[in-house]
Amino acid sequence: MKLNNYHNDLEFAENSNNDALVRALIKKEFPNVVICEPNHKGKKSQRDGVDWFCYLDNNAVIRLDVKFRRQQWPDVLLEFKSSEEKNTPGWIEKENLYIDYVLYVFIPSQIGIFLPWQQLRRAWQHKKDYWLSTYGTVDAINQDNGIRYTTVSTPVPVEELLYYCALSYIIQIDKQLFKIKPIKRELLKTQLLLFKNDVIDKNNNDNNNAPTGLPF
Repeated sequence: MKLNNYHNDLEFAENSNNDALVRALIKKEFPNVVICEPNHKGKKSQRDGVDWFCYLDNNAVIRLDVKFRRQQWPDVLLEFKSSEEKNTPGWIEKENLYIDYVLYVFIPSQIGIFLPWQQLRRAWQHKKDYWLSTYGTVDAINQDNGIRYTTVSTPVPVEELLYYCALSYIIQIDKQLFKIKPIKRELLKTQLLLFKNDVIDKNNNDNNNAPTGLPF
């Protein structure tokens, strides 16, 4: 199993090339952003989960936790243990992260998925037992100043994660009074495939060498 180095991974996450990619994704998602700036170098707000601050033209502030995948995968890794040895919770289990979105970035395709934090947490709380039993776990051995520890995550398919995040927007007080039809998973999948085709067509028209595959 590969040994990850915490400081090397942090340096990778904070390099200028990745900053440029994150900034481009933010401006695409939030066209009215005025300033978007990284929150690096071990600041307290970064320890609270905030990797980027985005300031919009309506004075709103958006806080992002940014996760990178260096390879193309069909899933999102949800880390539920940051140290198996100490049984400490991973980021998806933390309640005290002061963030609005998790921005999940696939480096090869330069695609970012903006996952609303509260909806992601609700989806996790409702589905984690099912996801753990269905998709299993991925262990990663890490080293920080000579100390080894193991993070544990579960790989949830992108389309399934987006589906349950979408469902978490629907809040029902009394199901007898309000009959809400569930979102059809196949409909969401169709929309994602249309989006995939749009991206591929655009990249082909641009005639560049950038990878065109989506992570699903």
